[in-house]
Amino acid sequence: MDVDEDESGTQHVKKVQSYEIEVDFKLLDDEEREDGSPEALTRFDKQIATINGTAYPPTRKKVYSPLNLAYSWAIADYDDIFLDAIRQSTVTIRAAAIAEGQDIANAPLYSNYALFDTPFE
Repeated sequence: MDVDEDESGTQHVKKVQSYEIEVDFKLLDDEEREDGSPEALTRFDKQIATINGTAYPPTRKKVYSPLNLAYSWAIADYDDIFLDAIRQSTVTIRAAAIAEGQDIANAPLYSNYALFDTPFE
C-alpha cells in the first residue's frame, strides 16, 4: 500500500518489519470469498483445525485464549512492587479459573506474554 508523505512533516508513517507473508486466496472461488455466513466460517475453522504444527496453541483440537496482564508505572523504584503484583494476579486469576471448572491445569503456556525473568523450560 502506498502512503502519501505528510507535506507539513507533522505525521510520520510507522515503519514495521515485513515478514513477507502473503495470503493466497486463489483456492477460494468468488462465492466463498464473499460468504461471511456462520456456516462458512465454521467450515473454514474446521479446515484450519486439521493443520498441524501451529505456533500457538500446539493443537487446534481445543480452544485456548492466552491472558495478557498489563500494568504500567513510571518510577523504576516501584519495579519490584508491580512485578510482584503481576505475579500475584496471575496466581489469583489461574486459581479462580480452575475453581470455576475451567480445564487449564495443563494448558500450553504462551511464551510471548512471559515476564522477562521466566525460565525457558
